[in-house]
Amino acid sequence: MQIFFRYNWQVRQQWFDWCEQLTHQALFEERVGGVGSIAKTLHHIIDVEWSWIRRLQGKSDQELPFSSIQSLADLRKLNCSYHKEVEYFVDRWQPSYENDVYKEGQPPYDTWGIVMRHLVAHEIHHIGQLSVWARALQLEPISANVIGRGLEA
Repeated sequence: MQIFFRYNWQVRQQWFDWCEQLTHQALFEERVGGVGSIAKTLHHIIDVEWSWIRRLQGKSDQELPFSSIQSLADLRKLNCSYHKEVEYFVDRWQPSYENDVYKEGQPPYDTWGIVMRHLVAHEIHHIGQLSVWARALQLEPISANVIGRGLEA
């Protein structure tokens, strides 16, 4: 599972770099599908990952509202500040956590393992939307290939 988190983080960084070629308008423009804009989608990916990790740890997850994001630099800064805590948790994942029950919301409850896999799938889903928008802008999207990324090293 840690390999797929590293994959998502690597691809996310590549999308941040990819966004450097966009104008401010293109980054924040409302689009059909997804969360609404490239910037909102990146904010959503960052926030959801951090929020779920915080909740698994029994911590509050007061998000930074999207309205406070005014630039790609703001998104990068948010990612960097949230990522430290997420990476710390993921790097210390123990097999014994797999079957811990997450008891928030209504039954049936899921395990921590399922929540972690949801986080991986969630980001991959939204990265797919970014790829669709990249093609609509007639730009090459970031490769979704897992092979050749050096993730096992």
